[in-house]
Amino acid sequence: MRNMLETAASAALLDFLEEYSRHDPRFENALRVQFAQPDFDAELEKIIGSIDAALADVPDWDKHDKWGSISIDTGDIIFEVGQRVKQGYIRLAFAMLETLYSKLLENFEYQGECELAMEAEDCLRRMADVAAQATDPADQEYIIEHCISLSRSKVGEGYGANYGDRLMLIVALLEGKTKTAGRDAS
Repeated sequence: MRNMLETAASAALLDFLEEYSRHDPRFENALRVQFAQPDFDAELEKIIGSIDAALADVPDWDKHDKWGSISIDTGDIIFEVGQRVKQGYIRLAFAMLETLYSKLLENFEYQGECELAMEAEDCLRRMADVAAQATDPADQEYIIEHCISLSRSKVGEGYGANYGDRLMLIVALLEGKTKTAGRDAS
């Protein structure tokens, strides 16, 4: 494949990529994620749309007047988060996961909805992984503030979904890194 792409005329390759992206929104998004400087607010709005689409058919008594099985696919969202981490946009990656986590909790009906609980727990694990990579003090402060705020949320708590302790572990991790960095600097 690489040989074929290397021998293609660059103008023809660019024309193809541009045309293909017009017809495939997922491909266009992949190009933007890989090559464009992200706008924090615009990226969060986009991810909210992706999350809402992934959760559109989640049965919820309050929203859909029914209960039932759940099937959600957050693979594209998680892939994009991974791309943002690789590019060094730690705060954006964390905010994307935070948004997904919050939207999942909004859809909790009862703890028996294990798909949502598993997705929320996966979000928390990924949030901790992203936080562990935060070296910029502004990113660390953002993550600390948002974890504290999320840990105080009562959403989902009635269904046994109190993940506050896990969020506070992320805070402790970052505060430990901050103190260690401060000692190392002196």
